[in-house]
Amino acid sequence: MAQTLSLCLTIALFLTPAIARPQQSDARSNKPTVAGPPMRRLDWDTYLDRVQGAWMGKMTGATFGAPWEFQWVFVPVPPLVDERLFRAAQEQLEENRDPRSSGSA
Repeated sequence: MAQTLSLCLTIALFLTPAIARPQQSDARSNKPTVAGPPMRRLDWDTYLDRVQGAWMGKMTGATFGAPWEFQWVFVPVPPLVDERLFRAAQEQLEENRDPRSSGSA
């Protein structure tokens, strides 16, 4: 399984430059359309390197994080309020949810 995943990631990593080619832009598209901080221009190789690095980081994190996914550590927490106050709050909550007790008697 690990070899298959590694092979798929390697193939995808090296095919990305062949599939995604930089688009040629005309002079009109170089003008900013919204006010904001100036944008930095990256050459295609730098852009591709950053995208592939981010993608590989995401895949590595997902692969190595999978064994620990959805495994919870249950820690007993002491009650923050006493039992009487909690029951009173629950009763008030139920009363507030009841449409018949909206105060229009």
